[in-house]
Amino acid sequence: MTVSRRTTIITGATGGLGRAFVARFAALGDRLILLDLEQAACDDLARQVGNDSLGWAFDLADPEAIQRFWNWCDDQVGPPDVLLNNAGVGPSMQPTLQTATSDFARVIAVNLAAPVMMQAEAVARMKPGSVVINTASLAGLVPNPRRNAYGAAKAAIVDLTARSAPALAQKGIRVCGVAPGYVLTDMVATLARDGNIDLGAVRRRIPLGRLARPDEIASVVAFLASDAAVGC
Repeated sequence: MTVSRRTTIITGATGGLGRAFVARFAALGDRLILLDLEQAACDDLARQVGNDSLGWAFDLADPEAIQRFWNWCDDQVGPPDVLLNNAGVGPSMQPTLQTATSDFARVIAVNLAAPVMMQAEAVARMKPGSVVINTASLAGLVPNPRRNAYGAAKAAIVDLTARSAPALAQKGIRVCGVAPGYVLTDMVATLARDGNIDLGAVRRRIPLGRLARPDEIASVVAFLASDAAVGC
């Protein structure tokens, strides 16, 4: 029996979690469509992972750019089997009432509006058996006065996932989500370097005494995208 190779779209592909997702899904033999802001970085990563993978760079805050991507995808790639809505802009760490409206707008555009549009466009093309996985965050579940728009967007992603799952199940499409806490990524390292978080205090609150690794989150996401997760 011949098993066709999946096509997996990963947004935020060149970031910390994104690269872990890329490595995991490439190892599974998927053809990857890698999306991020820099074309050279996307192309380089696509060459590294092989599997006829391709890169495409655009700003997820731009709805017209999202539509241009899907037009290209229709012409060059075909319908996706898996969409990993992973890209995101980190929190400004300003108190909510002191955060500029422009900062709110940017975070909401990238962390919420873009995943909504990406999911809608993907689902319009997907066949039964396909999967959408949304990356939320612990910040969307536990209020923090310095997570402002980031926490609000991630809370909305949790809700989007919960509402989409039963609706799209009728079409044979699964919608899942992950909500990591602190993970050892460049974003977290930058927050720590700038004095915006105390990683020592964070570790003391975690029973294992350490932050999660990107590959651990990737293992969970790979399971959710697999047939083994059906019915879980």
